[in-house]
Amino acid sequence: MTARRAPAGLLAAAALLPPVIWLFPALVSHSAPSVRDQGDFFYPLKLYTADRLRAGEIPLWNPLSGCGEPWLANLQSGVFYPPGLFFLLPGAALAAALFLLFHFGVAVWGMRRFLREEGASEAAAAAGAAVFAASGFAASLSVYWNH
Repeated sequence: MTARRAPAGLLAAAALLPPVIWLFPALVSHSAPSVRDQGDFFYPLKLYTADRLRAGEIPLWNPLSGCGEPWLANLQSGVFYPPGLFFLLPGAALAAALFLLFHFGVAVWGMRRFLREEGASEAAAAAGAAVFAASGFAASLSVYWNH
């Protein structure tokens, strides 16, 4: 049974290839992925939160947003969202790419599991997960980090 699981795990990991290719420039060139709301809203939001956490503070208020706004109460800031810890890494661009890659991984896992429960073979489920990860739908949602 272990021999059958290794190829299945390899197929599932290969399903992440489309987002890895899409995020490759950010992973190697230290430039954050920036499309639509990523660059002007979500990326600064995550960087401010990480900056406050690095300073040993729980960010209750953001004085830099407009005339200030509650930060801990703003669900989009994601102060206690575990994947937000990627932004504590030294490279903010790498953190953004890993943040997105993590979420693509969750999406790939969910689609693979859904297809397996619908009766698809392991290979078909992995292929379906890869097609989903490479789809315009998944890519379009990746620019909204609060989804």
